[in-house]
Amino acid sequence: MDVSTSDAVMRYAEDGPGMKTVPVSAVPTAGEDCLSPVAPGVIRQLIEAGRFAEVVRFLRHQSFTRLEGSPELALLFGIALARIGRQKEGHHWSLTALRGAQERGLSDVEARAFNALGALAFEAGDMVEAKEHWRKARGIAMTIGDYATVGRCSNNIGILENLVGQHAEAAGAYTVAIAAYERARFPHGMAESQHNLAITHRDRGRFRDAFEAASRAVEGARELEDAELLARAVAGRAEIRIAMGDAAEAIREIEEALALHRDLEDVVDEAEDLRILGVALAASGDTDAAEAVLRDTIVRALRFERPLLHAASRRDLAALLRCRGRVDEALVLAVAAREQFEACGAPADARKLQGVIDEMQATQGNSL
Repeated sequence: MDVSTSDAVMRYAEDGPGMKTVPVSAVPTAGEDCLSPVAPGVIRQLIEAGRFAEVVRFLRHQSFTRLEGSPELALLFGIALARIGRQKEGHHWSLTALRGAQERGLSDVEARAFNALGALAFEAGDMVEAKEHWRKARGIAMTIGDYATVGRCSNNIGILENLVGQHAEAAGAYTVAIAAYERARFPHGMAESQHNLAITHRDRGRFRDAFEAASRAVEGARELEDAELLARAVAGRAEIRIAMGDAAEAIREIEEALALHRDLEDVVDEAEDLRILGVALAASGDTDAAEAVLRDTIVRALRFERPLLHAASRRDLAALLRCRGRVDEALVLAVAAREQFEACGAPADARKLQGVIDEMQATQGNSL
């Protein structure tokens, strides 16, 4: 599994067609009047720019009463908290937003809140709850004609289908998402779904198709001047380059993604970039550096409560240790990663890893 798929789930596109662009300079700082009214459109602008830490720094100075009284601001606060690794707080404010939206009859915010809660459930490894939330969100969005949210939910469902190995279903969901985004005149969403479609092609071994879709995502992100999406799209293409045997170019691209995420203070996606960097370093033959990076990624995944990233990092470290002749250590890590993939509802990755485990166990048996 490519954990950047889960990062895509966690990036909530909150703007819609016709949204007025607000200069970032219009957002008051903590030193300004923190009791002044907050324009949700300004906060959405920062969310879309991937500037989650800035959103948290500003909104934490607002009174809880004000946030609880505005379902949309509560939702944006929850989204931003989740994106900087504070999932529990993010869940609290997303749930607060959902309840407030339902009480006030704000169907658009209700749909987006269900989408956000689905993403949080996904990150926690509860795929059943995630899919239920996304289907609810998509149903509400279709009823009110919010095609941007229809696109987001279809995109997220595609990510989940890909995770469980239903690649054809995933491709179909992405096709629905792209059509919905096109109807909503939302090119950002179209680029993001192209990025995810590239991952599905890669998982099917169709590397040329994957590279072409990934390149469309990168080009779209550059045209939109969206640093956050560009970072993820470049990272996704870097992992495809590794599979195609171009480790040197993969390292260059993943370093570009790392620089972008660090500039955005996006510590969650930075951890995923480091996992890909570790794999690229291993492919290039720099195994000492690769091991150090992958061990660091495992620590970060635990800190940010990212079980899928934790499992993938342990899987990748196991592969590296196996190549270095440390089969016993590799086997322990691989078994733990397989169990974690199963617990997170990622059977396709668990099955692939079981095949590797069987090979290592056979090698051990032959060496006795």
